[in-house]
Amino acid sequence: MSATSSIYDLWESENSCLCPLSSRQLDLIEKLENINSNQTLIEFKNENQIEEDDYNLINLKDWYKSLEDSVVSKEEKRYNKLVENLEQIKCLAALIDDILDNLEYLKKLYEFGTNKTDSLHNVSENILHQQHGLIMAVEAINGKLAYFKELEPLSIKLASCSSMEDLSESLMTTLVRLDECINFLKSKPNYKESAHYLAQFKELQSQALLTIKNHAISTLQTIAKQVMPESGEILTPQDSVFILFYGKFQASSHRFRSLMVLIEERCEGEEVYQQYLRECHQAFFSAREMLIVPVLTVAINEMVASHKRSYCSLTRNICRMLMHICKDEYQLYFQFFTKSSRLLDDFLEKLCTKLYNVLRP
Repeated sequence: MSATSSIYDLWESENSCLCPLSSRQLDLIEKLENINSNQTLIEFKNENQIEEDDYNLINLKDWYKSLEDSVVSKEEKRYNKLVENLEQIKCLAALIDDILDNLEYLKKLYEFGTNKTDSLHNVSENILHQQHGLIMAVEAINGKLAYFKELEPLSIKLASCSSMEDLSESLMTTLVRLDECINFLKSKPNYKESAHYLAQFKELQSQALLTIKNHAISTLQTIAKQVMPESGEILTPQDSVFILFYGKFQASSHRFRSLMVLIEERCEGEEVYQQYLRECHQAFFSAREMLIVPVLTVAINEMVASHKRSYCSLTRNICRMLMHICKDEYQLYFQFFTKSSRLLDDFLEKLCTKLYNVLRP
């Protein structure tokens, strides 16, 4: 591409900031395309001898020179600016590389810290799990040791029962706890000293039951002495003996019954409770027999003497009396106890035997 063509193109590209070329200037530009040197330009000037054209051509050359300098200056500035930007970009690239290296280092530190934290977390969870297991084990051991530790408190509690009121209030919980301890030790014969503690708990159980039995027998004997005449004479039915015998017993039945319930509730499959309950039954029927049989004998003898040979009337009156007595005895028994007993049947049968012994001859 020729210099003039480049100038023309540049002129067109810079049209936004330069004035448009005139027709005269365009003709001069065409002539400039054929000029190879300054000598040719001088010859051309000599040939045409046109001062105006010379002037315009010189001005055009100066303009071209200034335009070229301007373009070069702009391009150089642009180039220098690009070089400066390139240097800054290189600095930024180096800085970014350093930042990435630091980030990589921080990433490794973070991963290391995360691994350490996870490891510590796992160790903590294992420790907490072990702690929970140990707490459960301690609670289980304490729960089992509690049965062994009950021996001394129960012994003190039984020793402190000095009256009937203390006995009825404390023995209910004491017997329940004794049964729990005994059943637990029976189910764990492999535990150390379980046999020794089992024997001591059974001894406490026997002691508690013996205390109940002694209080029961003492109560029955006391009531019997209160209703028996002081002179030792046998009362007759006319002395309201039946009201006296039953009224005194019924007044003391509630406290006695509360003790018997403690034994009756545990008789199922427990021989020791059954044994003490039988002894209490025997004491009760012995007291009743001591009171009722003499009075009944006197009443039957009086009826025999009064009716002579009137056996039907005698039988009717004695049977009526025996029915009332057996009914009262049955009701009185269940005021002292809650479960039936064979001794009750034997006692009622013994009372009815009196009628048989009178009528048979």
